[in-house]
Amino acid sequence: MTAEIPTVEQQLDQIISDMGTLEVRGSQRRIYFDNLEGWLELDIERDDSGNIVSATRSGTLIIPSVAILTENQLKHARLYYDLDERVFRGQGLNSINKSDLAAAITRRAKEILAEQAFGDQESNEEPPEANG
Repeated sequence: MTAEIPTVEQQLDQIISDMGTLEVRGSQRRIYFDNLEGWLELDIERDDSGNIVSATRSGTLIIPSVAILTENQLKHARLYYDLDERVFRGQGLNSINKSDLAAAITRRAKEILAEQAFGDQESNEEPPEANG
């Protein structure tokens, strides 16, 4: 009897699950994510009076008004991944932020999956033959 090998989608679901917090309500299984500002790489630098000196999102300079709007939206928003439908859903997020958050989380999950596959490949390789 051979063990069933999980599909790529199942492996990604597991990695995404490990990146957030699982909440089960009835038949709904959702992974909620914290630190949305971190996922968007929102970085706001303020002076001593609280005024924005500079702001970037994913390394790209943004204007202060966009930074404030994004920051306020993310403070009150929720993002989750529906494990049954395999889709990201957001509450209190505009479509751009929701799409960018989903893309960032999915990209990181795929990076982790690739790292795991590469690590497994290395460990399964036979050692090189000795010359001599």
